[in-house]
Amino acid sequence: MYPHQADGIGDDSRDLSSDEEETATLTDVPSVTVTNPDGYHTPSTIFISREEQCEAMWFSSGDLIIRAGLVAFRVFREVLARCSPVLAKLLSTAQLELCDSFDGARVIEFSQTPVDVEHFLKAIFDPLSLNPKYQDNITFDTIAGVYEVSSHYRVLDFQCTALCMLSELYPTDLTVFLTEQFVPAYCCDQSIPLIVFARKHRLDWLLPLAFYRHCLEFSSTSLLYGVQYNGVVSKLSLADQKLCIDAHTTMYHTT
Repeated sequence: MYPHQADGIGDDSRDLSSDEEETATLTDVPSVTVTNPDGYHTPSTIFISREEQCEAMWFSSGDLIIRAGLVAFRVFREVLARCSPVLAKLLSTAQLELCDSFDGARVIEFSQTPVDVEHFLKAIFDPLSLNPKYQDNITFDTIAGVYEVSSHYRVLDFQCTALCMLSELYPTDLTVFLTEQFVPAYCCDQSIPLIVFARKHRLDWLLPLAFYRHCLEFSSTSLLYGVQYNGVVSKLSLADQKLCIDAHTTMYHTT
């Protein structure tokens, strides 16, 4: 049994309420928003440069464009809408009629980082990218990105898949961790983002190994100021900084 299975999918497995649905609403692109005298948004035709287009997730025949930060992805509305009730409502015809367009495709905006959105869309439109049978090195970046976006839009299948994969990468069973067959999924400066990710989504079973690894590579600079990770600064809370300092001190005096 995976760590998350005993209590469901963490805190994100609860039923979607009307209040939660409202958190996943369309947002207009600020730089292209036009309003009429009544204060309502007037859809317009906008321009998206080639530099903004994500080559890996830009289907020329796609009817939906998703903007995340300065990156745009062109995909298929119906495929995305079938992933969850939240996305189905978000991508309904009535909602999209209020959005701007580019080259015949409606444009919406996701609040997540471009990296996370790309991993999420690849999991949908290129399923093999999240299949361990075909991909040897599926990293924390990929799994966390898929979980980050799918938890926001309640794509439960991907949430479960991501949690199962995380439990393989970061085992909670000490006997598994000590076996010769276990290869840690680890890279430099990843422990802080892992701790921040676990705290945000209340995945406490990830924390012991994450804190242990951070103590092994202890750096006062990264501890105090955080690290650059996927284009954003990832920084520990003051409480977690204290935990790391205390743990590192204990490890230092016992070795």
